[in-house]
Order: sequence, then structure tokens, then C-alpha cells
Amino acid sequence: MDDREDSRIGRRKRFEKLKKSIKDEEGAE
Repeated sequence: MDDREDSRIGRRKRFEKLKKSIKDEEGAE
């Protein structure tokens, strides 16, 4: 896997993690 592919997957994982944390915060309201 080249760096470009790896960074794309890394961004996707961070995005999924961000969405999850936002969803958790909304659920806490």
C-alpha cells in the first residue's frame, strides 16, 4: 500500500471517529 492510499484510509477512519463522537454527544443531550 502506498502512502497516498494509506493517508486516504487514515482520513476516513478519523472522519468515522468524528461522526461517532458527534452522534454520541447528540445522544447525551
